[in-house]
This record gives sequence, structure tokens and C-alpha cells, in this order.
Amino acid sequence: MSSMSPTQICTDDEITVRDLIVQASKAGASLYNGQPVGVLLEHPDNEAELNSKASESALMHQGVLRQFPVPKKLLVILNWKMRSQYREVPVSMTVGALKHVVEEDVKRVLGGKVWKYEFQITGTTTRPEHETPLLNLTHYPARNICLDVLREGESGPVSTSQCPSVNEHLLRKHLTRGRFQSGVDQGLWRLVSISWPEAIFAVRRREHERLSHEALIRFQLDKYPLSAPVIDLWDIDRQSTIEPIQWPNWFRNFVVRHYQSFAVIEPRPYSPAVLEISEAIARRLKEAESESWDSSGDITQCLIGLLTSFRSELSEVNSAGRSHTQPSSQQRFTPA
Repeated sequence: MSSMSPTQICTDDEITVRDLIVQASKAGASLYNGQPVGVLLEHPDNEAELNSKASESALMHQGVLRQFPVPKKLLVILNWKMRSQYREVPVSMTVGALKHVVEEDVKRVLGGKVWKYEFQITGTTTRPEHETPLLNLTHYPARNICLDVLREGESGPVSTSQCPSVNEHLLRKHLTRGRFQSGVDQGLWRLVSISWPEAIFAVRRREHERLSHEALIRFQLDKYPLSAPVIDLWDIDRQSTIEPIQWPNWFRNFVVRHYQSFAVIEPRPYSPAVLEISEAIARRLKEAESESWDSSGDITQCLIGLLTSFRSELSEVNSAGRSHTQPSSQQRFTPA
């Protein structure tokens, strides 16, 4: 290899990660899940990394874009009607193979009775073909797929979800980004459903004998992302909101701490519970200003606040010396 002059070395040191990814994109390079390398340029989460020097980036090795290894396992979140199931599956598995595994599980639970199921990508009306590799449904670099489990015949023909508004389009785009998908990979939260302008999300903590390990929150997103969402605690069994008098302490604390920064509570008829919460909010606002909603951010700024409050309730129980169960890697389930 010929030696480089000091001028050439200086020039090479100033090459950014963005420069090399652009070159790789023009050459038709792809990521491990088949997506073009250019998707790395589209995510605001990557902005700092893209502007860093190529020689200092973990994305590069000796001036060449790293070929990240294909993950050995994928996380599949199966959303049943009243619950969710987390599964780790081989990266080589197809949609049809997963469908077979689920149907065999149900068959064992029901003592031999056969039920047929179909999968629908959560938040859409799209049903992937059976031959589709599950890896193709992931968003790089996340390793998860969220699927709704439907009894055969419960869903219509395969279709593509339409986004009639810019707001909904932005939300769906944000849900494919690293910040949200990383939380899904870690089992912190998941999307339950979207029926614009409403969306339901679940935040998750370790299972506990006295506390629910998942809480569902309904977001009203008419003005997303310009304004913070209007939120309600959601009862999935009754398919309705939970009234303030029934709010658990962690949710009351979240409302008091974050109104109007990361969440806006829907106006409600007078009740002693609402009055007490309003007084606590007023005292908090007098003491200090809270962070404000960032319209250039995404839905995770609200989910992080909810998750922190939800998990703090578990900490309070543990600090009181009460026993708790360890999280299981596989949830026991019965078919919907």
C-alpha cells in the first residue's frame, strides 16, 4: 500500500459516517434485513452518529461500513384480544411457520381441538403472506415484530393501510424509528392498536403477584406531534376509560408531575378525585416549571414518563419488604 501525505490523511479524517453511507447507498448496499443502507440517513435518531468522523464511529471498520451480523433470534409480540405474548423465535422463521407453532400450542391447550389463525401487522390492516420471512417485517436495527392474532375469518382481505392525514403518517413513521423500536426490543412498551386519531399503547414492568405487569393508555393524537397527547388510562376488558376515582397511585402521580408537559388530561365532570389532582397540579406548577413537550420529538417522550411512574409503584412495593415474582421469558396463555 502506498504511503499517504499529511494532507491526504487530514482529508480522510474529515470523512463523515454520512459520506460513507451515501457512497454505500449509491452502490446499492443493503442491511441485514434487506432494507437499503439509505434508511440510516432518514432517521433523526442517527443524526449525531452521521455527522461524526468515520474513523471514530462504531459503524465503520477501517473506513468501510460494517456489515452488522444477522441477529440469532427475533422477538415476536403476539397481541391476542385481551393479552399479549412475547416469544423469541429463530431468525430464519417465516410467517407461516410461526402460524403453525401458534396453532399447535393452542391445540395442546385445548386438548386436541384445532383452531386456525391469521396474523395482522399491529396498527395496520396488512396481513403478511405465509412465505414472508419474519426478518423482512423488522425495522433495522430493531429485532421485533408486533402481530395481532385473529381467528381465521375475523379479518378481511390483505390490504395496505392508508394514512389520510399528515399527523397519522408522522406517528406511523415515528413508530418505526430506533427510540420506539428499542423500547419494544427491551420489553418496555408496545403498540396495541391504532384507530386514528386514537392509539392505545401498553407499558410493561416485571410481573408481580399483587400488581398488574402491564398498563394500557389511550392517546388522543389529533394535534400530534405539535401538541402533547390527551391521555386516559384504558380498560381493555370493558373497552372504555378508567375514571379518576379508580386511578392507581402511579397514574395519579404521573398526571400531577407531567400535566401539561407530556400529557393533557381530558376535561371531566367535577368529582372529588379530579379536584384533589387539580390542587396537586397547581401546587407543583407554583414550585417549579416542568419540561415541555418537544414537537420535533416523538411519542416516546410521553411513554418514558408513563413507564417511569408505572415502575416506581413496583419499587414502592419492593421497598416495603413484600415478595415479588421474577419475570418469565414465556407467558402462559389460553387462546382467544
